[in-house]
Amino acid sequence: MITTHHLCPRFNHRGLFLYWYRKDGSRLKQSTMLDTITFDQLPQAVSTILDGIAEIKSICEELRENGQGKDAYMTIEELCAYHPDHPSHQTVRRWKRLGYIPFYKDEETRRVRFKKSEIDAWIASSRHMSREERNAIRDAKILAQHQQMEFGGLDDDDE
Repeated sequence: MITTHHLCPRFNHRGLFLYWYRKDGSRLKQSTMLDTITFDQLPQAVSTILDGIAEIKSICEELRENGQGKDAYMTIEELCAYHPDHPSHQTVRRWKRLGYIPFYKDEETRRVRFKKSEIDAWIASSRHMSREERNAIRDAKILAQHQQMEFGGLDDDDE
């Protein structure tokens, strides 16, 4: 007969799990946070969530320090997934061949890599103007031409 058991929350890559253990240490049951939590379990559940968030933050910081952040290198597959338009591999290879996109090639392994920070800059610089922006520039040019034609030919003597 089980007389006592305790709650042991754990956080992993699939989410937050609550494990119930018997007094002898064997696991009684597992439940996810989607299961009903009693009022008495709430403080421990919140504490576990906060611990999980702290763990995620430390993993993100570690990835940044190990070069997995802004200046990480991407493969063609990773670039296709990262790019906002999700281009095909063939499109990326064509961009590379035509010199549209910055890339690095390892001469020994012949693998092509793309630096994330350079891809971000390339995407930002290749942004096209919206129709409203193009129209505003066109209107400003037309207005300047009209003003120059109207007032450009006047001399001081003509006034």
